[in-house]
Amino acid sequence: MIFFTAFSAWVASVWGCVVPFIPGFAGILAYTVGTHAIAFGGSWTAARSYAISCVGEGASGLYNSYWTFGSPTCTAMLFSHVVLLAVAVASMISTLVIFAWVWYRSCKRTVMPVVKEISQEWIDLARIEAHYGAKRTTTPTVSPVFVSDSTAARYAEGF
Repeated sequence: MIFFTAFSAWVASVWGCVVPFIPGFAGILAYTVGTHAIAFGGSWTAARSYAISCVGEGASGLYNSYWTFGSPTCTAMLFSHVVLLAVAVASMISTLVIFAWVWYRSCKRTVMPVVKEISQEWIDLARIEAHYGAKRTTTPTVSPVFVSDSTAARYAEGF
């Protein structure tokens, strides 16, 4: 019973962390799937129509394509295929760039202050230990520097 309780508490905490991100990811997914379905689907349809109507099969299809591929219909299908493929690739690249930018901004606001605070705590701890001569089993990556007595006393109360 205790395992079920622990597992249900874990699932509830994960769900609580995931729920705020669902609308954003749903929007990104809808935009990406929508634009790619239209762009790639339209490009594929135009290429297939061009292949069926303008080129044909075999050597005779290749020979006949020299006389038909300059027609307005075939030119329009080929042009629409190329343009829609370019739109699809540009849409994919812009989606990735926007996603990376949003991810960076989110991490800059949420993660970086925590990283700075933790690194500052390591620096302060190293200074305090250097001042009081405490020994560590692991050495922080910063060189110990003396701090003022008031800062050392404030952190020494926690030991």
